[in-house]
Amino acid sequence: MKQKPITNEKITVIAVSDLHVNATIGLCPPSVQLDDGGTYLPSKPQRVLWKAWLDFCEKAHSTDNPVYVILNGDLVEADGSKSLQFVSRNKSTIHDMAMTVLAPLTDGAEKVFIVRGTEYHVGQSSPSEEMIAKDLTNIVPYDKKGTYSWWYLRTQIAGVKFDVAHHVSMGFAPWTEKNAANKIAVQLMYEYAEWGEPYPQIALRAHMHRLSDSGINFPIHALTMPCWCMKSAFTHRIGRGNDMPKIGGLIITCEKGKADVEAVMYKPYRDIVREE
Repeated sequence: MKQKPITNEKITVIAVSDLHVNATIGLCPPSVQLDDGGTYLPSKPQRVLWKAWLDFCEKAHSTDNPVYVILNGDLVEADGSKSLQFVSRNKSTIHDMAMTVLAPLTDGAEKVFIVRGTEYHVGQSSPSEEMIAKDLTNIVPYDKKGTYSWWYLRTQIAGVKFDVAHHVSMGFAPWTEKNAANKIAVQLMYEYAEWGEPYPQIALRAHMHRLSDSGINFPIHALTMPCWCMKSAFTHRIGRGNDMPKIGGLIITCEKGKADVEAVMYKPYRDIVREE
């Protein structure tokens, strides 16, 4: 990868993932107009998520720096045949919901990158995320031939090299899951050495809905990202129904080749204990 010159400009990078818009446990606007005239109203957990999302978007833009946004996959739930936890199977409705949800974050951004998520959620080769990317006027396209979203994003922002992809493996136990970020950092060190290229400073992965951070353990600062959805039926099936969903996003301030990372986290809604 050709080395780009380091700029003196300070840039704020906002990274979020796993919004799962259109899932009944994902981010949802205050109301959704359905195709046949009905209206979907979000659940209480979704209303709490929406309030947190608006707060995060406000924090993201409370800066004088130019804002770049990285959307790291699983923006929507696009295949209603895989689960019953869906608002609509209508692709137009799903797209409109996603654009409404993203607007508070993307509208004020100078640049937006979209990284493709999991085919199970967003369809084979991610057509839903590609359509979202094509509708954003500030999108940074993958190429000039008509592809707008990325399978794998390697870019440099204010001198800080980023390595971003959606998928990652991660332990499920609380005492093992945090090692995921360390594993990413070490694996990338080997891979970049094999290519004969300088290491990235920041590596981002998503998919597992949990935050882990390699910190200063290695030359590469690797993180797995939190999500913007509640527990799905799958989460209950694997016995993780009492886990606290890790809700939030990353604010990364880049300047002269150095990055300062902040994870902004929110406490999700939790059902009260019933008294009989």
